[in-house]
Amino acid sequence: MIFEDDVVVVGSGLAELRAALELGEGTSVAVIQQGLSHTSPFWRCTREHWGYPSLATDAPKLDQVIRCILCACCTASCPVSLKKTSFLGPAPLIWAFRHVFDSQDTQYVERLQQLDWPDGAWGCRNQFECTRVCPKQIPITKGNNQMKREIEAVLQQPSL
Repeated sequence: MIFEDDVVVVGSGLAELRAALELGEGTSVAVIQQGLSHTSPFWRCTREHWGYPSLATDAPKLDQVIRCILCACCTASCPVSLKKTSFLGPAPLIWAFRHVFDSQDTQYVERLQQLDWPDGAWGCRNQFECTRVCPKQIPITKGNNQMKREIEAVLQQPSL
């Protein structure tokens, strides 16, 4: 598989990729032609919202999520992403996790604010399809729930 800006080139075809990753036909990856799939929304969302995090690995919370290779399997299998295109999706959320819990990142509160909206962290409905299909076995849903708890703790504190 070769990743380009907006297209994933699959050597033996998208049907074989879906079968190998147990994605099924009802995924959010659009077939352009045999062997090509359209992933523009995935890449655009990931780049616009999160860019590239530092590679700090001093936080134990980052040990699992830094393995993300942005293959988009999680986003393609997510039932919420399929039905609601405004939802950020699992891959951008797991990259957001990398930023939020990166001790070298200086925009902690701002990043939590970016996630605190119905189509951000709160858009996830905990169906665990992203976690099930992740080729790197990253607990994506668990990570998103950790971010939700962080948002509640930091941003949604009652006023005194």
